[in-house]
Amino acid sequence: MSNESRTKIDPLIGQVVQGRYRILRTIGADSMGTVYVAEQLSTGQRVAVKMLSGQYARDEEFIGRFRQAAQQAVALSHDRVVTTYECGQVEDGKLFIAMEYVTGKPLKEVILEGPLPVDRAVALGIQVAEALQAAHKAGIIHRDVKPENIIVRAGDEIKLMGFGLAYPRNADARMAQTGVVVGTSEYLAPEQIEGGELTERTDLYAWGIVFYEMLTGKVPFSAPTPAATVAKHLQEPPQPVRQLRPDVPATSERVVMQALEKKPQTRQRNMGEVIAQLRGEAGQATGGGLSGTRIASQPPKAEGPSNTWLLRGAALFGIVVVSAVVVWFVALRKGDNLSKGGSGGKEEGAAVVVPEAPKSPEKSVKSQEKVPALESVPPQEKELATPKVPAPVSVPPQEKQPTPPEEKKPGVADHLRIGSFYMDRGQYEEAVAQFEAAKALAPNDQAVLTSLARAQKALEAESRIRRAR
Repeated sequence: MSNESRTKIDPLIGQVVQGRYRILRTIGADSMGTVYVAEQLSTGQRVAVKMLSGQYARDEEFIGRFRQAAQQAVALSHDRVVTTYECGQVEDGKLFIAMEYVTGKPLKEVILEGPLPVDRAVALGIQVAEALQAAHKAGIIHRDVKPENIIVRAGDEIKLMGFGLAYPRNADARMAQTGVVVGTSEYLAPEQIEGGELTERTDLYAWGIVFYEMLTGKVPFSAPTPAATVAKHLQEPPQPVRQLRPDVPATSERVVMQALEKKPQTRQRNMGEVIAQLRGEAGQATGGGLSGTRIASQPPKAEGPSNTWLLRGAALFGIVVVSAVVVWFVALRKGDNLSKGGSGGKEEGAAVVVPEAPKSPEKSVKSQEKVPALESVPPQEKELATPKVPAPVSVPPQEKQPTPPEEKKPGVADHLRIGSFYMDRGQYEEAVAQFEAAKALAPNDQAVLTSLARAQKALEAESRIRRAR
């Protein structure tokens, strides 16, 4: 394809950004913007430049947070993290990020080939956790952890990128309370959707979804629309991993299911704890450790069960011996001298003598009370008692399953959150629809009316811009 035809497709191709980066070609795009391969004019080396969508250039809150995060992202240096060279703003107001150009395959493409072997998923999951741990130590919350932002290089070495949405941990209170939802709907933590405080555990939730996806080949929450997906994050529990893939070790399932807890405080404390669980180190205390990347698939040690069966065998042998002594002693008390009689002292004669009627009627009654105690239970009572053990199995599967969460209709708060989500993504028509749905439920709610008016103004402004073009 000639440069002229590519320029028609994207006017940025061939242009120089900030006098330093010549745009060569497009290599990817998402809801946040477009990624290009560029040449750094001063060195001649290849770099990656991401141009964010124009809607973010109009958001002063986002610009302030972006600049603050950029300073920390440039200072972040780790083997598992794509190096950020520069973040800035071009002449038309668009924000851009210049970063290390990495060759490889996005993790999303790897997952599309099918669920990963457990050992490989664990190995990659540890690397992603290490990259996030480094970012968190540098005071950065990523906020957009997803397979598209993870590059798998030769030798299964990963690089984490996508720090354009990074959220400084020390951001001022005004920024932290804006409640702006930024990210990808399939990987948003509940507190991220609700405009709550963002912490290391916010990234941990998204990491859990990526790990879940590597093991099962699918995300735990998906729906035809982003709004419906967001609602599932808030309302539905994820389907257990082993229901989708029974060969996954229970230890791996416990790690990912804890990471996907709705409440941040019930997840792991940080990425270090996740790494420890996966490696089987300090995480042993939580009962879900994996040693390296293979211990989860190893069979349990046999020492415990072997000792148990030895003890049981010894106890059973002792019972048999004691029972034989008791029988022999009872026979002597009945006056049947085993050393005398026609049997010649043979054991067969002793076995016959025990159940015969003794000389004393009183002794006969006592022996009957002791010996056949278990046989006195009527057969029908035994049959009634037997089904008590497998009773849980007889419960029909449909009775155990909870009521599908889809039946729960979104409330006013849900419509407000989803509408805000659309507002942030510049999808004003969808935002208006959500706020109108909220108004139908609460016609006099001031927050609803304010949000609806704001969305309608944004939609009108967008329409004017389109008409002007």
